[in-house]
Amino acid sequence: MSIPQWYAGQVITADRLNARNLNIIEQSGNQIATTTSLQASEITASFEPGAVYAYWCYISYTAHFDNDFQWQWAGTNVTLASFTQALAPGDNTGHNASRPSIFRRPGNTIVRIAGGTSNLPATSVNQTAYDAGTLFTGSGDPTITLMFAKYSNETEDQPTTLNGGNQTRFLYQRIA
Repeated sequence: MSIPQWYAGQVITADRLNARNLNIIEQSGNQIATTTSLQASEITASFEPGAVYAYWCYISYTAHFDNDFQWQWAGTNVTLASFTQALAPGDNTGHNASRPSIFRRPGNTIVRIAGGTSNLPATSVNQTAYDAGTLFTGSGDPTITLMFAKYSNETEDQPTTLNGGNQTRFLYQRIA
């Protein structure tokens, strides 16, 4: 269903009213990555075909700076126009130390990287990355899933965690 243009005398339906609602998907629990192989998170959404959506993904993670954090979108019949912000990978002296940030406009299937912390255990420091933009859906059953993993495996005993609870959220809204 397309976003409606309202006209005098038109019948208002629940579908037309709900078309522009803001939707939210939350990561309910922590998910741990012990390797660099991407794994599916609980952040997965289905969309209407032939539509345009605005989206905002707020990612909370914990990672050691030797391993860092990576995420990528996997989906069918969806094209993303992403704008990301994350802590740059690199050594630091603690979670409050000054570090550069990465602002990227990655391609549709490109891995996004966020840096970790030197504090041990790394699981004691929650960090944040952002991914926002628009997504365009094709025909069929358009879906998307947030995939994540360690970026490297230099410190094997330090896992990388995608934080759940009220931490990682994906919001989306149909705009056309």
